[in-house]
Amino acid sequence: MKRLELPLYRELEKKEKTILKSVARQYGWRLSSYIGWKIESGYFICLRIGILGYVLSEISLRIKPLFIDDLWWDVFDMPSNKNEPKSLRGLGAFAVSAPLIAKYSVLDRNHALDYLPEEIESTLNDVFQRIDKDIQTFLAKHPTPDNFCPEDGGEYGRICPIYTLTMDLHAGKYTQVEERIKDYRSRGVSSGFCKSSSTKGEKDAYDYFLDWCHNH
Repeated sequence: MKRLELPLYRELEKKEKTILKSVARQYGWRLSSYIGWKIESGYFICLRIGILGYVLSEISLRIKPLFIDDLWWDVFDMPSNKNEPKSLRGLGAFAVSAPLIAKYSVLDRNHALDYLPEEIESTLNDVFQRIDKDIQTFLAKHPTPDNFCPEDGGEYGRICPIYTLTMDLHAGKYTQVEERIKDYRSRGVSSGFCKSSSTKGEKDAYDYFLDWCHNH
């Protein structure tokens, strides 16, 4: 990007955001910061908006059961999060990372300044139509959120330990939770979360899961 082009890119970003907001709403999405989200069939469905160097280059689709964050926040002793806006499930630092369903290219960064507003709108309409189609395909394949616990490294790529452990808890598989944690720790797989309290000292998320299993 040349210095003289910077104002042009900034203007492009404004246009992208305005058009994105309009198109997303037509397809039933709510926008908050860098995500779009909706709730359907018991799932929290989230779009991550990727703007790199002022260019709307990519959108990724992630889906998780709506209940998973509520249970996780109970386990991690953060139940007040359940009273926050639903968008926290996509934006929050302590939200469960949802499996990646698909990625969609939007604008070509090498030719970003060549796009007319109507071309951006047409491109986004095409992308959102594909997203809608992929969501319906997903829901037909996984109609029951309680059963959506994909294998780590399988069809939906890497699945974070917190997701898998919370789904095990939801299914009442406490022994399996303990076995998974033992395996994660033996392989040096971090939970990704650590918290300290005045009564429990510093503990990672695995400790909280183990406490939950022992107490329930």
